[in-house]
Amino acid sequence: MIFDYIRRVSSNPYVLRLVRALDLGGPLKKAYFALLKPKGGVVSLSFGGFLSDIVVHDFEELQVMDSFLKDGEREEKRMLGVLMDNLLSGDNALDIGANLGIHSIFMAQKVGPEGTIIAIEPESENFARLIKNIDINQLDNIRPIQVALADKEDFGGLYIKNRIGRGAISLIRDGEAEFCQNVTILPGDEILERYGLPVPIVIKIDVEGYEFLVLKGLTRTLSHSTCRLVCCEIHAHIIPQGTEKTTIDAFMDSLGFICAVAFRRGGETHAVYRKRQDSSVRA
Repeated sequence: MIFDYIRRVSSNPYVLRLVRALDLGGPLKKAYFALLKPKGGVVSLSFGGFLSDIVVHDFEELQVMDSFLKDGEREEKRMLGVLMDNLLSGDNALDIGANLGIHSIFMAQKVGPEGTIIAIEPESENFARLIKNIDINQLDNIRPIQVALADKEDFGGLYIKNRIGRGAISLIRDGEAEFCQNVTILPGDEILERYGLPVPIVIKIDVEGYEFLVLKGLTRTLSHSTCRLVCCEIHAHIIPQGTEKTTIDAFMDSLGFICAVAFRRGGETHAVYRKRQDSSVRA
C-alpha cells in the first residue's frame, strides 16, 4: 500500500539526513501527519493481552506509535515486557518520565483497580496528553504528578530537541536543544511521602540523562524491601561526566541491587536492576 511505502521511505536514514540538510523537516512532517494520522486521532496498541488507546497530535507522536507497532522495535517492547512480567494484580509501580503514558497505561491494566501506577511527567504539554490518555482508557488507578525528579529540591529548566519531539525533553541542555519551560524539582522519596503514595515494587526511569540524580533521590524507596526491580534508560551521550553506567551500577549495588541485564537501543542502554536476594524477579 502507498501508506506503507511512505512510512518505509520516511524512516530511511539517508532520506532523514537529506531532509535535515535541506531544512525540510517542518513541512514534510506536517504533510506526513496529514496523510497518515489515524481516524479520530487515536492509535490502538496491543501488548501482553491488553489494549491501550493513545491520542496522537503530531508527526513525532505518530512516529512513536509506528515504532511501537513495528515487529523490529524489540528493545522498547522488551523493557515494557520486563515491567509487565514483574507486576501482579494489586501491585504498585512508579513510571518516571511517563511522557504520553504508554507504559503507565499498560501497567495500570496489569495491576488492576487494586494497584496503583504513579506517573511522573514534568513537561506541561506531555502532562496534559498523559491525562487525556488516562481518561480515554478510563483508568482510575494512575496517579499523575507534574514534577521533575532529582536528588534535592530545586528549580530548573527543561530543554527540548524539536527535531526529535517531546520524547526528548531533558533537564540537561544538549547541543541543539532549546529552552522549553521552568519546572519544580523534588526527590522521589519526598514525592511519595508528601502524597502518601505506596512504595513501588517496580520503577521505570526515562529522564534523558538525569537518571543518576533521580536514583539518588529515591534512596529510601530503593532501600525498602518492597522495591525489587528498576528498569532504567541510561543516555550515555548526555549523561553528566562522572555518572556513567559503572557509577550507576555501583550506586545500585550499595542498595542491594545487581544489574540483571543490559541491552542497547541506539545510543541508549536499557539496564534492568533487581534486588540481589530476590530470585523471583523476571528479567
